[in-house]
Amino acid sequence: MFLILNSCKKEELICSTFGFTKNLIWEDSGCDESFDQSPTGDEFRIQEGNQFMYPAFNPNNPYEFVYYQIAADSGSQIITGHHLMKFNYKTGVKTKLLDNVEITGHPAWNLEGWIAFKTVPSGFFIVKDDGSQLTQFSELSYGNLDNGLTWINGSNTLLWGGGQANGTSFINTKTIGDQDKVQIYSEVAIFDVFMVSPDNILIANNGFTYYTTIDLNLDSLYFKLHQFNHSGSPYGKMNWHVDGRRFYMSFVGSLELAGFFEIDFPSGEVKRIIRFCDKEIIKEAICSPLGDKLILQKIERTLIPGPDPTISIGGFLIENSSLWLYDLDTRKEVKLDLD
Repeated sequence: MFLILNSCKKEELICSTFGFTKNLIWEDSGCDESFDQSPTGDEFRIQEGNQFMYPAFNPNNPYEFVYYQIAADSGSQIITGHHLMKFNYKTGVKTKLLDNVEITGHPAWNLEGWIAFKTVPSGFFIVKDDGSQLTQFSELSYGNLDNGLTWINGSNTLLWGGGQANGTSFINTKTIGDQDKVQIYSEVAIFDVFMVSPDNILIANNGFTYYTTIDLNLDSLYFKLHQFNHSGSPYGKMNWHVDGRRFYMSFVGSLELAGFFEIDFPSGEVKRIIRFCDKEIIKEAICSPLGDKLILQKIERTLIPGPDPTISIGGFLIENSSLWLYDLDTRKEVKLDLD
C-alpha cells in the first residue's frame, strides 16, 4: 500500500511563547447571543480560516495535547494544508508533527508516546510524539464506520469500533506487534463514537435518549442501556472525566434544553455547566490527566442572510472550529490562540 503521508524526521517548532498561561485572559463561560434573524436551514455552510479540532491530551503531561488543523488563510475558504499539531498551553510551544494528513475523528495518545489516528480511505496509523516512526497500524475493517479510537488505559492496545450498515456492531482491538481481534454484536450496541474509562468501562452515544456501556474487564462482552434524564438530542462526542464517575457531552434542541452537560455515571442525572446560543455551541470536550481542566472544541457561528429574507434561498452560515481551555473549578474559559 502506498503511504501518502509525510512524516518529519524531527518535529517542527512553530512558535514558543514562554509564560503563555500567565497571559491568558479568562472569561465566564457560555453565551446568550442570538442571530438578528433565524436561519432558514437552506444557507450554504462554510468555514473560513484555520480550523482546529479533535484534541487529545498527552497522558504524561497535563499541559500538552495534539490536535488536527485544517489550514487556510484568514477569512479564506481555500485549504492550504492538513496538519497533526502538538501544543503546550503552559509554555506556548507549538510543533507540527505531520504534514498532508487528513484525519477523520479523534487521535489517541498513549503512555508510551504513540499517537494513533484514522485517515480515510487508508486506515489507522501510529506515530511517535516527536513526529517519527510513522507506521500504518491497521486497515479499516468496515469503511468509514470505524469509530471511537482509544488506547485501553494508555497501554499499547488500541480499540475502535462502531455500527455497520447491516445493523450489527463491532469492537476491534489490536496490540502493537499483534493481529487485529474483532468481536461482532448482533444488535446495534454502539451507534456512534465512544470512550473507555480508567476502569475499562466503554461508553457509547447511541444517538437517542439512551447510552450504552460495556465492561471490558469481562471475558464475554455484554452491553447495557442507560437512560439519559434529558429530553434534548445528544450531539457530538462524549468523553469521560479521569475519575471515571462522570462524563461530558452536549445536547441540542431548544435554547432551554441545549448546552454542555456533566452526566453522573451510572444514574444518568445531568447538570448543565455551559449554555449554548445561536452563535456558539460545543461539539466535544476532553479532560486533562489532572482532572481540573477541559479542552472544548467549539463551533463559532456567523449568519450572513440571503439577499431576500422572504425566500429561503441563499445566505451563508459560517461555522468555524476553535479550541478553548475550561477550568472546572472556576467555570471560566479562554480561547487558545493557535493561529
